[in-house]
Amino acid sequence: MSSFQSYLGMGARPMMDTLAAMVFQGLFNRFPNVSVMAIEGGSYWVPELMKHMDKAHRSGKGSKFSSRLLEWPSDILKQHLYVTPFHEENVVELAEKFPAERIILGSDYPHAEGMPHPTTYAARLAALGPEATRAIMGENLAKLIGVWEFG
Repeated sequence: MSSFQSYLGMGARPMMDTLAAMVFQGLFNRFPNVSVMAIEGGSYWVPELMKHMDKAHRSGKGSKFSSRLLEWPSDILKQHLYVTPFHEENVVELAEKFPAERIILGSDYPHAEGMPHPTTYAARLAALGPEATRAIMGENLAKLIGVWEFG
């Protein structure tokens, strides 16, 4: 692999480009029940992606070449994307821009987003309140994959 190929494949760039293609090409308009999980890539890139996609949409709105989105790209992502932050990321800051219902604990230690004792992660979420903490710690994923119904 060349240095340029390595650059293009590192970090969150491939995930960001893939999600942008899904949104701008209308995947979620055509298939409104589809959800996407971004696993093992952290979440530090999510606010930046939403900002850039909204800016691109604003710039291209009205062009005959632009897709006909029913909502702002950031709103589409908030409805269809789930992310697993790296444990060192500030999830409270993320939850200010991205729904806590779409944030999932990554606990497959020793991978980068995992922790040897995942339950200790709850303390970092305390500022979000007990409901969001429970959701991120397990309820969001359980609901998504249909293994548990929460009342």
